[in-house]
Amino acid sequence: MKRKVWIIIIIVLLVIIGCTWGYTSFQKQHKEAQITKQLNTIQTEVKAFNRVKSDSQKLTTLKRMLTSADHYHQKANQSTKVNQTYQLAISKAQLYFKDQNKEVLKANTIQDKSVSDATIQTKNRRLNGLLTTVKDQGTTVYTKPALKTITNQVKETIKANQQQATNTATSSSVETEQVTTQPEKKSIAMALDEIKTGNYQSLLGDWQEVAVSFNRHDGKGNIWESGSRGDGLTITANQIKNGPMTIIGNTLNDGTDSHKLTFGDKAGYLTADTNDAAVIWNVSFYPKGVALTNWGADVPTTVDENKDRLIIRTSNNNYIEVFQRDGGSTTQTTVDDEKSEIKQSMALDEVKVGNYKSLNGTWQNGMGNQITVKNETMQFTDITSNKEPGTITGQQLDIPGSDGPDGTPKEVSYIGDSTMKAYKQTLITEEYNGVFSLKSTLPGAMLCVSFLPKGMMGDLSGGDVNKDKIIAVGTQNSPTAVEADQVYYKIS
Repeated sequence: MKRKVWIIIIIVLLVIIGCTWGYTSFQKQHKEAQITKQLNTIQTEVKAFNRVKSDSQKLTTLKRMLTSADHYHQKANQSTKVNQTYQLAISKAQLYFKDQNKEVLKANTIQDKSVSDATIQTKNRRLNGLLTTVKDQGTTVYTKPALKTITNQVKETIKANQQQATNTATSSSVETEQVTTQPEKKSIAMALDEIKTGNYQSLLGDWQEVAVSFNRHDGKGNIWESGSRGDGLTITANQIKNGPMTIIGNTLNDGTDSHKLTFGDKAGYLTADTNDAAVIWNVSFYPKGVALTNWGADVPTTVDENKDRLIIRTSNNNYIEVFQRDGGSTTQTTVDDEKSEIKQSMALDEVKVGNYKSLNGTWQNGMGNQITVKNETMQFTDITSNKEPGTITGQQLDIPGSDGPDGTPKEVSYIGDSTMKAYKQTLITEEYNGVFSLKSTLPGAMLCVSFLPKGMMGDLSGGDVNKDKIIAVGTQNSPTAVEADQVYYKIS
């Protein structure tokens, strides 16, 4: 009898233990399922945040994520893993807005003390738009102390920018007076970077042929001799001419055909070579003080290392001519004339870094559209070829007609239900076949502002090769493949 009782007790205990283990296991599995479900919900919200394009949609998604996290925090049984995942996802989403706001603040903080008043007002308009944006984002993006900090930073920057407007007017007038009353008087050095762009201002002067070399096919190879046997060398601001051969920009014409020049920066000197014809041309530019290299040991003493030299070679009989600039620089009269012309010439190296002083003035195309340039600012009456005025400040673009209430590019419909920014504020730079362009993405096209110094034509089929040119167009094709009446020339 006692044995039966013990058996019953053991069975009951096993049933209790089994039920307890089963219930515990069920609870654990249920909890893990709930955690997995919550983690999947977070992942879905993160994907939604990354998928939507507009900032307003991203902000709405972030708010939804915060609400979901708050509801979860109110539950009795919370998972540390879920809480950490929420925190990480929300922090990354907030960081997206914080970084974007920092970039706007940085881009519109005055760094160059010589900026124009118009530029300052444009930057402050964008900063006021940033204040509105930060206010709308509020505690969705920032903690209360951080919100106060960023707001104060923007306000202080606006105040500092406005103060700079007063200082700019004073410094500009002083600078103008100094330039007018204290003209610089110095020799013109050979500017290799300008030569590559087709600007030959630094080569102006009197060039004399002082040595020649060629192969007489007598078994002795090339023989050097002093003096002149060939055609002279004539150089203007935008052309180099030696007999029938002319160089304009990156093109050499041998009197029959045109050939592309490839430039090479060497140890202190510059080379320009053709390689697409039976007769190869090589042109070398040696500033004074730079020794000749690879021209043989018997170069005549008439070649003076203390003077600027220009060497022209053709593969036809390996004919070589050495030209030398008399005196190593131009006369003072020529220098003064050059300075006047330089002020009117496109300084491409400066343009590439957002300095447009060499373009100052008014430019107009054949359609009556104009560009007004002052220092680092270009104002277009029609920047997209679609009757949209715009401004470029440094390498930042503003098209007011395509801006939202906060002064930044608004969201526009693109393909299907998707949206994109009406334009990109920060311009990208590109150089193709010697043509430098500033570019911004538009819906379905690329906005291109291209700069062609004298001597360069790009893909233009018409226009004045002897003038500086600007092209502004929204296109899917080559930025310089436009009609002649779309090309801007300086008129004042």
